[in-house]
Amino acid sequence: KTIMTSPQCGVHEASMLLALRTTFHVYLVTKSTSCKSSAKFALLDMLRSVFTRMEAHEAVAKGQVTQKTTTPAAAQTEQSSDGSVASASFASQYHTDSYVLFRALCKLSSKNLPADNENEPDRNRLFNTQTTTDPLALNSKILSLELIL
Repeated sequence: KTIMTSPQCGVHEASMLLALRTTFHVYLVTKSTSCKSSAKFALLDMLRSVFTRMEAHEAVAKGQVTQKTTTPAAAQTEQSSDGSVASASFASQYHTDSYVLFRALCKLSSKNLPADNENEPDRNRLFNTQTTTDPLALNSKILSLELIL
C-alpha cells in the first residue's frame, strides 16, 4: 500500500496532484524498464484508488438517501437544508479529487507538442522526417492518454 491508496490516510487535491506528478515524472525520466513499469503501475493504482473511493462514497450516499426518504420527517429536514447548496460545489471531497485528477490528465494530454506549433500544413508535417519532437513531451502526452483510457 502507498499513502495514496491507504484507506486510513486521506491525500487530497494539491498533495494528491503532487504525488501523481512526482510519479509521472519518474516514469518519464527513468531509463530502467522495471522502474518505468513500477511507476506506471503506481499511477494506475493511484487513479483506481481515487475513482473507487468516489464510487464507494456515492454508493453509501445513495444508500443513506434511500433510508432518509422512507421516513417523512427526515426527508423534510433534508429538503430544508439542501436549499442553500451551491451548484459549483461537489458532493464530497472524493468527487473533487476525481475531478481535479481527471482535469490534470486532460490538460497534460491536450498540450501541444513543439512540432505542432510549426506553420506548415499537416500533410507536409506527417511526411517530414526532419521535424524534431521533444521525446519527453511526446511520452508525457502518450502516458496521460493511456491513463485516461
